[in-house]
Amino acid sequence: MPIMPGVLERVIAGGPSIEHDRIVEHDGRVRCLRFELWAAASSGPEPLVLSLVHEHTESAALSKRMREAEARFDDMARLTSDWVWELDREFCFSYVSARVTEIIGIPARFMVGQSFTACGRLEGFPEANYAGHPNRAAMAPFAGVTYEMTAADGQRRLFRLSGVPVFDAESGDFTGFRGTANDITAQAAAEARVFAAQTRLVHAIETIPQGFALFDTEGRLLLCNSAYDELLSGLNDEPIAHGLTHQQILQRAAAAGQFAGPPEAVDALIASLTEQHRDTCEGFEFKLGNGRWVMLTVERTDDGGTVEVWNDITEIRRRELAIKAAEEEARVALDAAEAGNHAKAEFLAAMSHELRTPLNAIIGFSEIIKNEMYGPVGHASYRDYATDIHASGTHLLSLISDILEFAKIEAGKLKLAERVVNLRTTFEACMRIVAPRAEQNQISVVLDLQKDLPRLKADETRLKQIVVNLLSNAVKFTPPGGTVTLSVAGNTAEGCRIAVRDTGIGIAPEDIPRALSAFGQIESQLSRRFEGTGLGLTLAKSLAEMHGGALIIESEVNVGTVVTITMPGARIVER
Repeated sequence: MPIMPGVLERVIAGGPSIEHDRIVEHDGRVRCLRFELWAAASSGPEPLVLSLVHEHTESAALSKRMREAEARFDDMARLTSDWVWELDREFCFSYVSARVTEIIGIPARFMVGQSFTACGRLEGFPEANYAGHPNRAAMAPFAGVTYEMTAADGQRRLFRLSGVPVFDAESGDFTGFRGTANDITAQAAAEARVFAAQTRLVHAIETIPQGFALFDTEGRLLLCNSAYDELLSGLNDEPIAHGLTHQQILQRAAAAGQFAGPPEAVDALIASLTEQHRDTCEGFEFKLGNGRWVMLTVERTDDGGTVEVWNDITEIRRRELAIKAAEEEARVALDAAEAGNHAKAEFLAAMSHELRTPLNAIIGFSEIIKNEMYGPVGHASYRDYATDIHASGTHLLSLISDILEFAKIEAGKLKLAERVVNLRTTFEACMRIVAPRAEQNQISVVLDLQKDLPRLKADETRLKQIVVNLLSNAVKFTPPGGTVTLSVAGNTAEGCRIAVRDTGIGIAPEDIPRALSAFGQIESQLSRRFEGTGLGLTLAKSLAEMHGGALIIESEVNVGTVVTITMPGARIVER
């Protein structure tokens, strides 16, 4: 048979050679041959080469099948796991597939000969010799064991191992384990994140003061907080178990006496709660066996589950009852007040007639006698008595008028008759009313009006009453030689300001609230000389407020007082 080119030269020059070749027979069979060539001593000029030929057709086929099987094994291992391994009877790696290098960055050959526990550790176990894990004592298959290794980059990698024991085919002796390893690092991290999220959810739900429960689509309890358990467990020592149906939980609560009422009422309540659970609801209120009130809210989750929130509304119900009781009490008081106001109005109407009528007669007759309209009364003392009677009657009528006016305001019976008022004319009339009294007391009165004074929409009679009251007070409490000034200014932006300024005895700041109160009078040597009801400022303030305005007092003892009435700009009527 031909020798391949260059082979003889190489044998002659360098020594023996082993060559392989394949021969195809006439029938198509392939024969595998092995040639051993070496140079021998030659007696002639030509070199001598000896050749020994071996046929190894069967062994070559076997070797091919072994390579194919190994390739098939590697492919299957890649499909079913990330890498495969074998351990000897001493628990040292005897084989590790090459793919482990891609995963942890450590060449597979470095692991061969290393002990199983040196290359990694079984998660949660310091050693490998535990039941259910690979151990030489049990020599039994295992699956799903978590094995932790440290990669070349220092990162922690987790693998799930499955393996079977290996026994010698002839002797039956245990020789070790072989199995697969699947990388579950990402899966374990995801599971850890899910667990952490679930833990946070459980903790968050536990902090909710309301009872909270989550049910699956079949109505079975997935989770609940302790507030829900407390509301529905009653005296049961065992908490509500996950997996119980909604109906079982209600029956358990009823048996523990958690629902109020006779058996038929409890059955009706359970039926209502079951219906509420099937359909969403908000604000279903009922009473528990311990007397507390609960409001139930039911919502559906996106996956068809159910969320129940049980809110303890006992305090809310108590406050509602208290509010209703207070409202009823207020209604009764209002009815009584209205009845009192009605009686007051009737009394005022009667008193207005019964008091004023005889007083007007007394004042009129005393004036006739005082002025001797029907002839001399004789002795001069009679004329003096008539003068005193007239003055006292006039003063008493003024007091009664103030009291009746104040009572009307308090009862809400006083109505304003509003119209456009010429302020200049109105205030000049007020000055003429107080001028005689001021002149008698040797007090100067000054009217200071804005040049282009606007008109004001108001009740002219009540406006005069306000200003005359303030001027009269100022004249009354200003010593001889003093001055009382009425100044008025206004525009639509700032409204109208009516100020009465005096140089009188003044009021201490702490006494101003008392001066504004009904029947309030400030005690002083000078004030004791003047009689009155103490209603002047109160009436002026009330009448100003009825116009939407206000009364402001600024005063200093022994210097004087300024009382200002403000009216809103909406009442200004431009010329």
